Amino acid sequence: MQMVVSRMCPMIRNRNMCHHQSHIALKVKKIRAEGKQQDHYALLGLSHLRYLATEEQIRKSYRETVLKHHPDKQAALLLTEETESAKQAKKDEIENHFKAIQEAYEVLIDPARRRIYDSTDEFDDEILTDFAPRDFFKVFGPAFMRNGRWSVNQPIPSLGDENTALKEVDSF
Repeated sequence: MQMVVSRMCPMIRNRNMCHHQSHIALKVKKIRAEGKQQDHYALLGLSHLRYLATEEQIRKSYRETVLKHHPDKQAALLLTEETESAKQAKKDEIENHFKAIQEAYEVLIDPARRRIYDSTDEFDDEILTDFAPRDFFKVFGPAFMRNGRWSVNQPIPSLGDENTALKEVDSF
């Protein structure tokens, strides 16, 4: 019945999606608070870019990381362990790390899941409160770009400056 109702009413479908996404976001926040969540960007070597990483950069980094950390390529590490239990523990560690890399890619390559993941990331929301009116664009331009990542429409337009044409401002 849910499926039929969802097809008939897009508002219900959207409300369910929003509820589902907020539920996932709460789970991610809870996991991070418990210290169990791994940094997907760090796993793929994209810590320096974070939410600015493009789809192509994510794909490229994933390919490189998978080749480097594939369990078959890590098999030599098992030879350094002396006991069978130590070898099994090392094998499990290698496989879990590889699975974490795969999960990181799956989250970051899917725009909806990435948006949810990024929403739990810390960000700088500071804006100067004491500034001259002529500095409006210098103060709010960077804040606008930082918070533009939450926009559904990407890429976001530039805030402009005092010389921006009125026609461009109106189309904004």
